[in-house]
Amino acid sequence: MNDSIVRSGTVYNIVFIGSYASPNPHSADFTNTGDFRQNANLEAKYKKVNDNCFDIVVASFVLHMIYKNREVAFKEMIRILKPGGKFAIIEPPGGYKWRINEDLKRKLENFGLKNVKFIPMTVNYPKRRNVYIILRRKGG
Repeated sequence: MNDSIVRSGTVYNIVFIGSYASPNPHSADFTNTGDFRQNANLEAKYKKVNDNCFDIVVASFVLHMIYKNREVAFKEMIRILKPGGKFAIIEPPGGYKWRINEDLKRKLENFGLKNVKFIPMTVNYPKRRNVYIILRRKGG
């Protein structure tokens, strides 16, 4: 797997609205309970992202905070990723209904990623803590 950094391209901030991903000029808007934002006006404003259209999907410290519909978020992230595209997220090892373990690996592979790897890492922001990089490519 070539893990080189992409040096050019367009970056989109994606927000999950209801049950689909949409390009959004603003930051992702999750409620304090981690539910997806449910706003009919906002849903009408942004159109659905096509399947297999992004080379890379990256998220950090987001998915463990989604308490409801987390699997929907994972499926959407993988759906919009091109075959062979890179998937990289950084998340803590555990939290409320969140564990980085073999069950999560199986789910991600069932959703379309191949040979998912959990890479332990220490970060110092906002405080020193252990996290995992979840890394792989979409099968195709």
